[in-house]
Amino acid sequence: MKSVPLRTSVVIPTRNRPEELKRCLASIAKQTRLPDEAIVVDSSDGAPFEQELKTDFPDPGFRLVFLRSKPGLSLQKRVGIEKATGDVIFFFDDDVVLEDGFILSLLGVFEQDERGEIAGGMGTITNLPPRRRGLRSLLRKAFFLPDFGSGKFKRSGFPTFVHDRKVRQEVECLSGGLTAYRRKVLDEIRPDEDLARGSYMEDDDLSYRISRKYKLVYEPYARLAHLPSKRERPDNREAKKTLVINHHYLFKKNFPQDSVSKLAHSISILGLILDQILAGSPRGTVGVIEGILQVICRR
Repeated sequence: MKSVPLRTSVVIPTRNRPEELKRCLASIAKQTRLPDEAIVVDSSDGAPFEQELKTDFPDPGFRLVFLRSKPGLSLQKRVGIEKATGDVIFFFDDDVVLEDGFILSLLGVFEQDERGEIAGGMGTITNLPPRRRGLRSLLRKAFFLPDFGSGKFKRSGFPTFVHDRKVRQEVECLSGGLTAYRRKVLDEIRPDEDLARGSYMEDDDLSYRISRKYKLVYEPYARLAHLPSKRERPDNREAKKTLVINHHYLFKKNFPQDSVSKLAHSISILGLILDQILAGSPRGTVGVIEGILQVICRR
């Protein structure tokens, strides 16, 4: 008996980036396998640009839904999840451009999984800069900082991300902006809206919690480019402060609190300071220190 195709929803949180959003939607409209719907969750400061989108995309081949929300990636995702009707929900950043076949390839992961064991998956970013083997790279490994690797989490609570592999493989952590999850799993395990600013490390947290119960995979043939917008990027001082706060929160929430893990976590905080010093970022260094002080004050 032939299986029924899975319904697909796309959720795109966006804020003050109408041109980037249009470019993303245009790449979705060119997919070999179109989604059943695309849900834009907008938290922009100005007037809604729903009508502008409908004018530019009068018949994209899928249902186009425009929702308004308060800012916060976790909150905007939740708003999109509640409106979505698909069996599988894709999440894209508004500044990505999909290669033809992205949805077809990643959706195939779920449609080929007859036992329903795979809960989520991610594609690959095609335009990441070449990996450098200098002092900062060594520091990231020695101090348990985020890195490319096996797709597992480190004892510190930071992830390693699979990139540029040739075969599908099981992972623990999914990178943001190019993922898909089964709807029934998201009904059970939701994005954490208690994260500071509702965004930093949200994908790390969600994929970690889901990976404790279900399988997650990396699919190399689902490919897209990430073209980072300069708009709505936080100041590096604020970004690093939030990173420290969320990193500590998620470590306490998700990871074993044994002495070895706590030591690895403490070393990773020191590593964040050294990393910003090596990067020549005084504001980033100050932000890390401010984050540490805020964590200490909350204890």
